[in-house]
Parts: sequence; structure tokens; C-alpha cells
Amino acid sequence: MYRARNDRTRAESSRQVRRKREDEDIIKVPEFDYTDLVEKYKFSLVGRMFHQDGRSVDALINHMPKRIIWDVEGRVRGTNLGNNKFQFDFDKEEDLQKVLLRRPCHFNRWSFSLERWKPTIQEDYPNSLLLWVTVIGIPTHYKKDESYRSIGQALGEVDKVDVEGGRVRVHINAEEPLQFERRAGYANGDVIKVALIYAELHRHCYICKRISHEEGTCPELTPEQREANRILRLEQKEKEELAAREAFSVPLRGHDTYNKIDNHTRYPREAILQRRTSAEPTRRSEKTRFDEGRRPEHGDLRDNISNRRDNLAKNVWNRLDQNYVGKIPRNRERLHPYEESLRYFIIKENMETLHHPPVGE
Repeated sequence: MYRARNDRTRAESSRQVRRKREDEDIIKVPEFDYTDLVEKYKFSLVGRMFHQDGRSVDALINHMPKRIIWDVEGRVRGTNLGNNKFQFDFDKEEDLQKVLLRRPCHFNRWSFSLERWKPTIQEDYPNSLLLWVTVIGIPTHYKKDESYRSIGQALGEVDKVDVEGGRVRVHINAEEPLQFERRAGYANGDVIKVALIYAELHRHCYICKRISHEEGTCPELTPEQREANRILRLEQKEKEELAAREAFSVPLRGHDTYNKIDNHTRYPREAILQRRTSAEPTRRSEKTRFDEGRRPEHGDLRDNISNRRDNLAKNVWNRLDQNYVGKIPRNRERLHPYEESLRYFIIKENMETLHHPPVGE
């Protein structure tokens, strides 16, 4: 008992010494007026990048004000504040509001926070994302402002409710895990399960539900688990691609060859085309004189070619000996230049006879 009392006394004295040392390490700053700085930075926005691996803050500062994104280039100045924080100083209030209306913002498909500057010493400021959250699963007779607002308050600070769109806009703490499913209870005892879908949320970890990293670098997984999850994702992606290929091969369904695919599960379209080609009857090209000469039952190719050449020559001379005179089609007879000129003179002579009959008639 005496020893325990001495231990408590020594612990209390050590805490007092530590507290006194910390007070001595603090540099005393006298009171001063900083309202001019508050007025200077009233048109400023501060942001914070949450992802651990990605492009630098300087690249974000140079890229975001461009015309294709914020369209404020030349009217804003960016500053790297360190610790993945940055600041944009605008010249006009309308430019600042235009950028705020574009939230949620993302760079390289990583979401980052963007808030209006305020005088604060919080180390985690800013730490919120303004996201639209679509709520799925609310019964029709419960789709009121109270339902969406209550669910939004469970996620963060509610900014706006859109009952017609079935969504709520919320300031979500980006350092906390995202919530994709929740249960909501009503005063009459009804309990429903709702699904939450975040708009314009591109990258996050599927394991711990945080936006600071992806599944491949999740600290809650071992290297073996990461590799197993990577292989599982690849297999799932391959199945999705296979389903897409089968969907695009719908016009071939109805042929008998579509149901006879057995060993071509990965490339069904190529297998279908191959079976269709093999199932088609003999084409006309196989009956030409050159293709027939390639068949083994006709003997030597050179003999076949020479025989056909002689036969073709005989046929030509036979046609010449018959004194064949072709019959000119009606349209060609009408358009033939010699025939046309002869007809012209005949018509002209007939017309002159009609207008100037011979003497004595």
C-alpha cells in the first residue's frame, strides 16, 4: 500500500514537470489585430487532397483553373499550403461561387474537399465532401422530406433535400468510412433497409470504404489478401466482358450453330463464325476451272489447264464459223449514230414530200 502511494506521487510529479516543460516550449505572441487579413482572404477557397498516392498538389493547382474545368484561368492564384492542402485566391465573388457550384471536385479521379476559407486553426480543416446521395429503398408512402433529411443527418450535415429526385446533398466527413447501406426506423415500428449511391465518387477502397486509397494499397489487408482480391477482380472483369460479347452476338441466336458451342466459351462469336463456314454448302467459287484443277481427283494441274485452254480455243473458232450476227437491242438501235442519221434523212424527206408534193399530184 505504501509502495502504491509512492508510485502515484511520482506519476503526478512527472505530469506536472511535463506540463511545465510544454508551457515553456510555447512561444508567447502578443495580441494584435488581424481583421485586415480576414478582409484580404474573403474571396479565397481552401482544399485538401485525401488520397495517399497520386499526382502532386502543384499539378492540381496548375490544372484545375483551366478553361476546360473551372474556366477561371488568369483570375485566380493557387498556393500550396503543405500537408496536402492548398488555397485559391479569387479576384471576384462570382468566380468563387462558380467554382463552388462545380462541387464535388476531383483530380485524376480522386475526390478532394473544397470549402470557403475561414479563420480557424483546425488541423483537419477542410475535411468534408459535398456529395449528392441517392437513397434507394424508401417505400412510396414514406417518400417525404423527413425521411431523406433523417437519413442524410446520419451521414453528415444536410445541405439540401430533393424529394422528387430521391436524393439528399450532404457534407460528408472524408476521413470516415463511407456508408452504402443503412436501416431506417419509423415511429410506427416499421424498419426499412436503404441503399446509398454517391454521385461522382470515382475511387475508393472496397474493403475499408475510405477515399484515401484503393483496395490494392489498403492497410487492413495483408499482401496475400491483396493478391487474392486482385485475381478475383480480374476474373469478375473477364466475366463482364464475356457477357458483353454474348450480348452483342444476339443476331446470331436462332441459328443451330449457336446452341452447338461446346469448347469455345471464351470467344463465342469466332466459334459461331467458324461453325457457320463449315456448315455452309459448296460455294460457286469451288466450281471454277481453277479450283477444280486443284482437286486431286482431276490429276495433274498442268494437263487440266492445257486441256481447258484447247477447249476454249476450239469454242472460239466454232463461234466464228457460225457467222453469228447479233441482234441489236431496240434501245441500242435507237441510239446508234449511223441508224440515227439514216432515220433523220428519211423523216426529213417525208416531211418535204408532205409540204411540197410533186407536180401533177
